[in-house]
Amino acid sequence: MSARLGNPQLITAPAAALGSAAGRSIALNTAGWSMLISAVLTYVATATVGGRSPAIRIVDAAGNIVWQDGNSGATLTAGLTFRLTLGTALGSRSTGAPVFLQTYLIPDGLSIPPGSSLVVLDGVNVDVNDTVQLNSLIISL
Repeated sequence: MSARLGNPQLITAPAAALGSAAGRSIALNTAGWSMLISAVLTYVATATVGGRSPAIRIVDAAGNIVWQDGNSGATLTAGLTFRLTLGTALGSRSTGAPVFLQTYLIPDGLSIPPGSSLVVLDGVNVDVNDTVQLNSLIISL
């Protein structure tokens, strides 16, 4: 237990396809208000030709957008695996081989309401069979 951060909780979700143009929604199963500290996602692009432009959103139980970020500057290429990282003090950057990394800056102390979900989608909708896996740290308030 941390005096500043509360009780840490790790939320994970196995790899699954985006499934539609609306993207993949991953329930965070928060019973009360929580603070998002960081998230790491593995995005695997199929071999379908076309550059991906991942967008990440946090939505409340009613589907209202609480926070969102579009692609932070790079196009994700067909047939490759990328690590999408959300956190404070990361800045926005992208790197190439051997580690394909895309970072998204979240505000320090980003509070999310009960019943929120993380949504990952491809803004240009190249292939709904691209997959996303989640490892996310949620801190209860």
